Amino acid sequence: MRKISFAVVAAAICVAIYGADWPTQSGSPHRDGWARAEKAFTKENASDIDLLYKYKADNKSIGRSSLTTPIVSGLLITYLGFKEMLVFAGSADTVYSVDADLNRLIWKRQLEYKADKQPIKAASNVCPGGLTASMAMAGSSSALTFGRRRPSPRQGARRTPIGGAGFGQLGAYFVVSSDGYLHTLNTSTGGDLIPPVKFVPPNSRVSSLNVENNIIYAATSGDCGGNSNAVYAIDLSSDDKKISSFDTHGSGTAGIGGTTIGADGTVYVQIA
Repeated sequence: MRKISFAVVAAAICVAIYGADWPTQSGSPHRDGWARAEKAFTKENASDIDLLYKYKADNKSIGRSSLTTPIVSGLLITYLGFKEMLVFAGSADTVYSVDADLNRLIWKRQLEYKADKQPIKAASNVCPGGLTASMAMAGSSSALTFGRRRPSPRQGARRTPIGGAGFGQLGAYFVVSSDGYLHTLNTSTGGDLIPPVKFVPPNSRVSSLNVENNIIYAATSGDCGGNSNAVYAIDLSSDDKKISSFDTHGSGTAGIGGTTIGADGTVYVQIA
């Protein structure tokens, strides 16, 4: 039987915030869950939060894996005009971009499975198979602070984000498909900005992506697909798309966020 998945969006009926991003799991590379531009929600009006709509995605669930945590691009110029876009991926290697105001699909992208290894057929709680990692884009949990943090000596000079930066510039969504390839998608259309790159072993259980200075981070757990657990990083600014990895020697990373990035560019990982 085919399972249909749902993404549910809630908002306050009396107010709306336009232009604020939620670019990764827990809001920012620091995983602090802090929407810095949010000023409208208070203890006093929290009771006014109502369900505005439900979006029905045609994703085919794999085991207990279904839809990833949504990210939000708060002010995007598309061929349909200015949009606030709600973006998420499905376990069947499908990416959805939904108009957050009108509850309409802007685009959908089916990612092709390219690995030599066959997809996992027997899903389990530990290794659900399919696409598992929440998507990410460059930035912070507020469009107001994007690109304004001064880099530390450890980070070096900040590089222009893949796809450009600033008002009206083309942006990029990053997603790892079940075959282990990293896809860099055009925010307006879902097409490839750069060709997909081999990133992690196929059929891995990948935690949410993180982005800092054009370096994408991901962590794997569960020894899924016969692959050892590790933390991975890929520098999309390098000509050879250099990949680095740190083997956790048996234990997987703890938490759905996988990694967090400190103010000085240090990457932190909690090992189970």
